[in-house]
Amino acid sequence: MTLWPAQDPFVVGIQSQGKLIGLIGLLHLKKQGSLVSGEIWYILEPEFWGQGLMTRALQQFLIASFVDGIGPQKLKVKEIFAQTLTTNLGSNRLLEKLYFKKIRSWFPTGELEWNEYQLKIETAYLKYARLKKNLNAPCKI
Repeated sequence: MTLWPAQDPFVVGIQSQGKLIGLIGLLHLKKQGSLVSGEIWYILEPEFWGQGLMTRALQQFLIASFVDGIGPQKLKVKEIFAQTLTTNLGSNRLLEKLYFKKIRSWFPTGELEWNEYQLKIETAYLKYARLKKNLNAPCKI
C-alpha cells in the first residue's frame, strides 16, 4: 500500500498493487498563524475493509499532518476533526485507535446520530513522531 498526492495538496490516494482503492483528505481548512485545522475524511473500497489498510494509511497521513507538514507550504496541523455515524462501528473504532477523542454525539438532521471526534497537536505530535521513528519511513504528502 502506498499514498500518493492528488491535485489537491490536502488529498492523498491509497494504492494497492497499482490500483486506487481509497482516498484521505482534509476539508474546511482554517489557518491559525503557521498552523491549520480541518476536518478529515476518508473512503476505502469495501473489498479492502478489515485488513488494516486504512489504519496504516491514516497513520501515515497523520504523521505528515502533525510532524512533517502537508501541502506545498508544509503546513503543520493544529487539530483535526472527524465525523462518523454512530452506527459505523468500524470508523468509530478506527478514530479512537488513532487517538481521536469523541467530543459529542448529535442529530444534525434530526434523524441519524453522528459522533464528532477531535485530535489536537498536544496529543498527536509525540505519538506520531514516535510512530514515525518506529516505522523508520518518511511519509511525503
